[in-house]
Amino acid sequence: MDIDFQAGDIVIDTNTEEIGLLIERFDVLKHASKELQGRVFAWEIIWTGSRTAGDTRYVPYTEHGLIKCIKDKLLTHVSIE
Repeated sequence: MDIDFQAGDIVIDTNTEEIGLLIERFDVLKHASKELQGRVFAWEIIWTGSRTAGDTRYVPYTEHGLIKCIKDKLLTHVSIE
């Protein structure tokens, strides 16, 4: 499953129906050695919904983790395209 995430895409938690907005993609290993940079990317996601609190509003997810959650039907991905 190859998904091309874009800032502005939405993910929906299939259990809680909370909605997350993909804000920004970043390199988790940006400050690591050159050999490791560009290997692990994550997305900053802002969540909204009745169960979302201040400490769970901004949550980073790795791209691999997002893809796995979508594949396992824990999240639904809605592309802006």
